Amino acid sequence: MVQSMNQKLITLIIGCTLVFNLNAQIPDIQTKYNPLNRYTDEENNSFREYLSKYIPFNLEVINDPGILLPGLILDSKGDIVNVFCLNSLNSFIDSKVLKLFELSAGHWQPKDENSGSKTNDIIIIPIVYFLAGSDYSIDRDNFKLPVYDEVLINTSLDSDPKHSTTSIKNKYEKLISKEKYDEAYPILIYLLRRNPLSCKYWCDLVKLEYHLGNEEAACLNLKFIQSNFIDIPTIDIESNLNCR
Repeated sequence: MVQSMNQKLITLIIGCTLVFNLNAQIPDIQTKYNPLNRYTDEENNSFREYLSKYIPFNLEVINDPGILLPGLILDSKGDIVNVFCLNSLNSFIDSKVLKLFELSAGHWQPKDENSGSKTNDIIIIPIVYFLAGSDYSIDRDNFKLPVYDEVLINTSLDSDPKHSTTSIKNKYEKLISKEKYDEAYPILIYLLRRNPLSCKYWCDLVKLEYHLGNEEAACLNLKFIQSNFIDIPTIDIESNLNCR
């Protein structure tokens, strides 16, 4: 779904499918050039500090933990071209976080000539909603787009051990072994909330969509995997899909 926020910015709320085809620089996060250094603000030392200060606390999301992947695209002049989300936690959080990204306009400096490129920059900052002691993962190293350090939004409430990722994965794998795909599907979606950049989970999603008879969704998710991940495991049902 593509939704216009105003005449200048476009918000991409994609859910499970997004393929970038942009004239954008994909920086090596380990190198000296970091587009986050283009942010300037008298009240905040960094873009992450700005986000940490104003991102809303939401008990509904805290009780149903997950990671939101919002981002923006900057041109060489420091103007925001797009703001977007690669996934969704809930409509309230999605819209509030994207509005904060949009409101950072005017705080981004023109691109330094020493950066070696006049192309756009992509900046993705994970927003992590979690209970104290609960676990999450961000497999950023296998993702083609640059994903920077996360912002943590948590509470002092303790998490239930039965809600650990290991416990949930064990339940999911038991259902798969029994071919209970309808029951396994929502659990896999929950695991993707906790690690939305897990290539394995995305591959599992393609297989589940196929087994549930939703070939169109399986093909869209396969395209997402092929476009956005570096190392991709073999998907045993791929040859069965009639993707265009």
